[in-house]
Amino acid sequence: MFRLTAVLKLMMVFGSFLIGLGICEFLLAFFSPQVYNRPPGVWQFDSMLGWSHVPNAHGRLVTPEFDVEIRINSEGLRGPEIQKEKSTGVRRLLVFGDSFAEGWGVEEENLFSSHLQHCLSQANPHVEVLNFGVAGYGTDQAYLLFQEIESHYQADDVILLFYGNDLWNNASKRGIGIERGQKPFFRPTLGGDLKLEGVPVRRTKYWDESKYGGDTIWESTKHYLRSHFHLYVLFTKLFTEEVKVGRVSAYYDGLYGEDPSKKWNPAWNLTGLILRDFSDYVVQTGSRFHLVYVPSIVQIEANDWKKKKALHGLVGSYELEKPNKMLRAIAERYGIYYLDLLPIFRAKEKEKILYLRDSHWNKEGHYLAATNVCAKLRKIDFKMGPK
Repeated sequence: MFRLTAVLKLMMVFGSFLIGLGICEFLLAFFSPQVYNRPPGVWQFDSMLGWSHVPNAHGRLVTPEFDVEIRINSEGLRGPEIQKEKSTGVRRLLVFGDSFAEGWGVEEENLFSSHLQHCLSQANPHVEVLNFGVAGYGTDQAYLLFQEIESHYQADDVILLFYGNDLWNNASKRGIGIERGQKPFFRPTLGGDLKLEGVPVRRTKYWDESKYGGDTIWESTKHYLRSHFHLYVLFTKLFTEEVKVGRVSAYYDGLYGEDPSKKWNPAWNLTGLILRDFSDYVVQTGSRFHLVYVPSIVQIEANDWKKKKALHGLVGSYELEKPNKMLRAIAERYGIYYLDLLPIFRAKEKEKILYLRDSHWNKEGHYLAATNVCAKLRKIDFKMGPK
């Protein structure tokens, strides 16, 4: 009898513990969600580009901040189904870039490319805007992707969205984030040309792991817990150093710092050469190249910059307009049409929140960027007819 009573008490204690965990999980999910889930099967290994979209893939991208559907069409683009062959009389624009172009954190109807399509169609109903953005891509991968697809899509205009971390992507042999693995990269020659290296890209074990899980039972279990249980994610945050201070501070120092030793000049020079060749290649196909600068959240929200400086121990002098000036100088040097979105974003910052807290555009940011680019395109070529 005593043993039975002890077992019952133990079961009650354990049951109460589970109920308590369930209540905490529910409260976290409702008030402060923690899980992050990248949809399996949307991105794949690519021997020439590093990674690319899986045609006809779909899933939900979930973070503590948003839960959105990712749908990839049969051509491997995020967006509605398209006809690869361009119809007579159609003006076709191709958008390239990283997660800003792909539309990280927003639904399909709120993409930069979707808003641009709608805006340009008001001047010419025979306009198509195709979204070739892929999360994590640098300028180098966007350039290689254009070379791969240009003969199939007959672009009239090519729009490249350039974000600050492209500077690092272009200089790196690896993509941002450990899951990206290897990527192709360019290196300058003594004659000022570019030499492509790192191809075919080496396949890393990440791409062989089942549904982004792990190559062991323990790794797969941890991935499942991270994707489904808010309490687990919260506890791992408490006992894990999330921020590698040295690496992050180098990012901000290189992009916005004074850099008296010119340490980051090679990365800027390489980026300039890639943009030069990208633009020249586009022009040789009979299309027009448009370079658009994507402002970062620290350039727009003073409080965010203040928090990041404190979080990462950033000291010294910073010039937040430095990347804009560097990119403008590159555009002027090589005769590239350049549009800087920083002024319009700063002008609208007090009226609307334009960024997610993970630093990507929210739907308002996508809309503002698209309508501004649309206005510039309509100004230089109002009817937007085919070339």
